[in-house]
Amino acid sequence: MPDVVRYTARRLLLMIPTFIGATFLVFFAGFALPGDPIAALGGERSMSESTRQQLIERYHLDEPVWQQYFRYMGDVLQGDLGVSILRRREVSDIFKEVFPRTVKLAGLAIAIEIVMGLSAGVLAALKKDKFLDQLVLVSTTFAVAIPVFVLGFAAQNIFAIRLDIFPIGGIQDGAWSYVLPAFVLATLSLAYVARLTRTTLSESLNEDYVQTAKAKGLPQSRVVGRHALRNALIPVVTFIGLDLAGLLGGAIITETVFNIPGVGRTIVQAIGTRDHAIVVGLSIAAVIVYLVISLVIDLFYAVLDPRIRYE
Repeated sequence: MPDVVRYTARRLLLMIPTFIGATFLVFFAGFALPGDPIAALGGERSMSESTRQQLIERYHLDEPVWQQYFRYMGDVLQGDLGVSILRRREVSDIFKEVFPRTVKLAGLAIAIEIVMGLSAGVLAALKKDKFLDQLVLVSTTFAVAIPVFVLGFAAQNIFAIRLDIFPIGGIQDGAWSYVLPAFVLATLSLAYVARLTRTTLSESLNEDYVQTAKAKGLPQSRVVGRHALRNALIPVVTFIGLDLAGLLGGAIITETVFNIPGVGRTIVQAIGTRDHAIVVGLSIAAVIVYLVISLVIDLFYAVLDPRIRYE
């Protein structure tokens, strides 16, 4: 069996217990939320006991929680994430509606993170201990220190209200609506990418094989790009991949601040209304997305460094 196939099979097998454990925790945590979904469905109107009992039996709320879990996971494996009692909609339909918005936000944020973070990190490594390096270190420290929600409100106040460059929130302006929140969302990760790239590239530039390439008279661009940067990118690619998986799971704070109806904001709203089906369904969908992207990153990681396949 080829090494890549064997490595892929091993990673897939490891995903199974991870998936079971994550979905188990999500399911029990979701249904441990306080509140009665049947009572919430009726609102302020009174509900007869017979109607209440019919709804309980229809949604299997009279079964033990462990039995509900196995029934639910059987449906999940068939693509059914359950039904929102309050919204009276399939959770899978809600996911299809909100997930593309989170993808747009996360995709733009990752693009900003890659371009600006890698560029800053490479420049800092090449100009180590000089002004540019110090500037990158100071600015990234500043970015890490500011909470995302504070940065979001400040960005809204400056660029949306005072300068009127971007919309203050919502998605009414199409792609332009995602630019400002994407910058806010990318700021923290961008700082980490810049610092990580600076550290790993600085170490790679001091390796013997890089010094040998320099001694052969190779151009600096080739020494950095082909020899040093490739190995330096391994931990950076891992961080970016896992960050993307996390963002696709729901950029909760940014979506809430900028009123973007994506996965994160929908989950927050569902927690507030005790809509257990949406909380559990969207969270499990986020787990699946995270696991798939993590697998892809692991495979790409092995491509960058073939030694990983043999470990």
